[in-house]
Amino acid sequence: MEWIRILKCPVTGQDLRMMLPDETDEVNRKINNHQVWQVDGKPMQETITEALVNTDGSYLFPIVKGVILLLTDLALVDSKQKILGDSLSDDKKLVKNF
Repeated sequence: MEWIRILKCPVTGQDLRMMLPDETDEVNRKINNHQVWQVDGKPMQETITEALVNTDGSYLFPIVKGVILLLTDLALVDSKQKILGDSLSDDKKLVKNF
């Protein structure tokens, strides 16, 4: 997975790396305890099997069926202080949902 080195966190611009299995287990424990949110404030309800994480560990990007969800709106956080709120304008939401 050498290609991961070229990816950057869309929120912070930091490098990304694969989460380690023990980190994934910890995130899933937090998800089960309702302590993980999408960056828009929506509670995360499904556990993850793989994810990319930025250098300081502040934002996670799940990998679902081999697809990296590398969108700011789909980033996961474990602190309410990191919630960015709804960052898309109504016009952009229409395009995204099309």
